Amino acid sequence: MKLSRQGLQRQDEGRLRRLAGSVAFELVVAAAIVANGLFIAAEAEYNGFEIAADIGYAGAETPSAEEVWPDAELVFRAAYWCFGVFFTIEILIKIAGERGEFTRNAWNWIDLVLVLSWIFSLVFNSSINPQIFRNIRLIRVFRIARLLRFMRGDMSDSSFIMVTALQSCVITAVWAVLLFFVIHCALALVINEALVELYFFSETTDDVAKEDLFVYFGSFSRSFLTMFELTFANWVAPTRVLMENVGEAFVYYAILHKCIVGIAVAGVVGAVFIHETLQVVQQDDAILVRQALRREKAHATKMQALFAEFDQDCSGTVTKDEFNDICRNEWVQIWLRAQEIKVQDASSLFELIDNGDGHLTAEELVKGTSALKGTSAIVTILRDLRQTRQYVRDIKDELLLNHRDVKAQRTWHL
Repeated sequence: MKLSRQGLQRQDEGRLRRLAGSVAFELVVAAAIVANGLFIAAEAEYNGFEIAADIGYAGAETPSAEEVWPDAELVFRAAYWCFGVFFTIEILIKIAGERGEFTRNAWNWIDLVLVLSWIFSLVFNSSINPQIFRNIRLIRVFRIARLLRFMRGDMSDSSFIMVTALQSCVITAVWAVLLFFVIHCALALVINEALVELYFFSETTDDVAKEDLFVYFGSFSRSFLTMFELTFANWVAPTRVLMENVGEAFVYYAILHKCIVGIAVAGVVGAVFIHETLQVVQQDDAILVRQALRREKAHATKMQALFAEFDQDCSGTVTKDEFNDICRNEWVQIWLRAQEIKVQDASSLFELIDNGDGHLTAEELVKGTSALKGTSAIVTILRDLRQTRQYVRDIKDELLLNHRDVKAQRTWHL
C-alpha cells in the first residue's frame, strides 16, 4: 500500500512537471501576461482622466474619470484579483513540478517576487501608506518583459533574430553610450563654464534673456541634456536661444556640432553597432540551425510541387520520359537554374538523382536535388571522385597481383 501511494505521488509529480514545461501552459501564461499588461495600460489611461480633471485640463468642466469610464474601478479591482490568483497558481504549479530546477531560472525568481509583492499588498494594505501599495503594484509591469522568453521558443524566425540581436548588442551598446556620455560631458562643461563667466554674471545682460538661456545652459545637468538635444533632437531651438541672446558666433558652433557629432560620429557609431550586432547574430548557433532548417523545408516544398507536375498519372513515381517531357519547358529549366541546380540536360539530372530502378519518387527528387545545390554538389563530386580513384587503385592492385601470379606460374613451369 505504501508503494502504491509513492507511485501515485510520483505520477502526480510527473503530471505537474509535464504541465509546467508544456508549450500549452506557457502559451496560456503568455496570454495572461498580455491581458494583464492591457489592463495595466487601461488603468493608467483611467488615472490620466482623473489627473486631467484635478488640474482642470481643457477647461474647468473637464469630466472626472468616473464620468468617462463608469464602474472602471470595480473592473480593475476584479482584474487585479483574477490575475493575482492566476499567477499565484502558476508559481505553485512550477514549484511543485520543477522543484529544484525552479531556483535555476531567473524568470522564476522574478515571478515569485511579483506574486509575493501581490500577497504582501493584500495583507498589509490597510496598515501601510497607500502610496507604497501603489508603488508595489507597479512591479506588475515588469512581468510583460517575460514575453521575451516565449519569443525565443516557438515564435517566428524574425522575432527570434530580433531577440537574439538585442541580447547580443549589450556590450556594443554600453561602449556607444559611454562614448556619447564622455563627448557630451566635455561639451556641456565647456559651454556652461563659458556662459557662466561671460554671460550669466554680466550686469549688462537682460534678466529675461538670462532666464531663457538658463533653461538650456544654466547648470551642468541642463547643459548636458542640451548637448544631447543638439545631437539627436531639435537642435534649432537651443541654437536660436544662443544666437538671439549671446551672439551669432554660436550658430557656427551649433552647425559644426550637428555635422560632426550628430551626423559623422553618430553615423559611424550606428554603423559599427549594426555591423557588430549582425556579426554576432550570424554566428549564433541557434539561428544557423533555424535558417538551415528553413532552407531545407523550403527546398522540400518546392521540389514536391515540381514532382506533382512531373507525376502526370498520379502514380507516385516518375519515369524518365515523363521527366524529360516536363524539363523541355523553358520555364521549368529557368526555375531549376534559379534553385542552383545546374545540369546539362534532363537525362543527366534524372540519372544523377535516380537510385537505379528507372523510377523517381518525391523523396529521391528532394534528396537528390538537395545534393546538387551549392557546396553540396562540390562535396558530392569530390566524394565520387575519391571513390573512383579508390576503385582505380583497387583494380590496379588486383591486376598487378594477377600479373605477378601469372609471372610466377611461368617461372615455375620453366
